[in-house]
Amino acid sequence: MLCRAATNEGKDWDRLIPYLLFAYREVPQASTGYSSFELVYGWAVRGPLDILKECWEASSKSSESIVSYVLTMQEKLAKMSELPRENLANSSRNSGMTGMAEIVNFR
Repeated sequence: MLCRAATNEGKDWDRLIPYLLFAYREVPQASTGYSSFELVYGWAVRGPLDILKECWEASSKSSESIVSYVLTMQEKLAKMSELPRENLANSSRNSGMTGMAEIVNFR
């Protein structure tokens, strides 16, 4: 999956890593019959399509349409994926690392 994403997306392939990991962890493995998420947490993951299906099949009608719910969820997932990038950038700035190595001669 990662190779295909890198080939298709070019230099922006790293933005797909969270989604690729989610997809990989959600699918049951042939050897165990369970997804890696299930083995770690003990229950099946509720992905965006599962939530959409639950909303679709829900007997009670909500004021928000399913399409607007999915679009809102997509926006929230995009915002949440930016948080780790911002935290990483802040931590690298605060650590004093400039990205330039200093040559040290030992005698």
